[in-house]
Amino acid sequence: MAKPLSDRKPGSGDRTVSYCSYGFQYIRKSWLALVREAEGARKGEDPEHIHRMRVASRRLRAAMPVFKSCFPEKKYRKWLKEIKNITSFLGEARDLDVQIGFLEGYIHEQERALPRRGTKGTPQEDGPGDVSALLRVLKQKREQVQPAVEEAMEALRKGGVLDEFGRVLAVPGPGRKDNGKPLALHRRAQRNISSRVDDLLYFTPYVHDPDAVTRHHEMRIAAKRLRYTLETFNRLYSGKLNRPVRTVRALQDALGQLHDCDVWIGYLPGFMQEVPEVESERARERHIPGDGWPGISGLLEDRKRERVRLYRAFVEMWDGLRDARFFATLQDLVAQPPPETSGDETG
Repeated sequence: MAKPLSDRKPGSGDRTVSYCSYGFQYIRKSWLALVREAEGARKGEDPEHIHRMRVASRRLRAAMPVFKSCFPEKKYRKWLKEIKNITSFLGEARDLDVQIGFLEGYIHEQERALPRRGTKGTPQEDGPGDVSALLRVLKQKREQVQPAVEEAMEALRKGGVLDEFGRVLAVPGPGRKDNGKPLALHRRAQRNISSRVDDLLYFTPYVHDPDAVTRHHEMRIAAKRLRYTLETFNRLYSGKLNRPVRTVRALQDALGQLHDCDVWIGYLPGFMQEVPEVESERARERHIPGDGWPGISGLLEDRKRERVRLYRAFVEMWDGLRDARFFATLQDLVAQPPPETSGDETG
């Protein structure tokens, strides 16, 4: 499998870490994290391998454009494209894993409550009912996407285009003329973080609009990009970005849960209208009418209620951040030149 030829830390031995050395250290760490999870993702036995590998690929995609000038231009485009392809292959599998995990938990909770709500074995308005059918459909879809994941992981194992990428990460390229100046790295960090903060703040007018579903989804992506950018430069600031990273991640998670509800709310009505052929015979055998799908309608109402609750929590979180001047304080923090950064990686 493609990986750097040497375990030497780029920039080690230097009193100050250069722009490209710093970037290669961070990117190399994310690259190794991605490679480490590939075999587990190929086997498909534990969904956490897919999750961790997808996160590593996103960190790579966030960091590589920041240090673009440190790579050979043509090869950089090829490498970034291949990493984007990996993220894409993993994306559908991960989304299905999350949905399957949620439904399994939901059905378990509903089954525990059934004896208190009605006759055992009778479909309830808010019981599991045909949610089990939905779960089977999603599991079938997950099985269908696994071969594509396996193919992508096999291509990664063989190296190919990304084999050279792994080797190049062992030694930083010549980069820019200001490559060895620590202040150049700080200016790049400040500029990128400030830009990501501005991107997130752009969505402020939509925070108090509960119907701005698309904008909330875009806001989640902006929060995710800010988080990854903060992680990229955290070592430069000697770990002082740890707390902002946790805060932005909490915001990203809140928006992510909101988005998950929006996905269910958008998907379930269509599923109720069009019974999958694979499930139609099972439904008839259970004498459950196709019209109405009581279990699915109960799930839909549950997701709508949860969406209301999560939205209120998100607005409260956002207003709290604005009242505490979180973003202004973050801007001030990254504007301060950090102390000279050792070439040794600190974590």
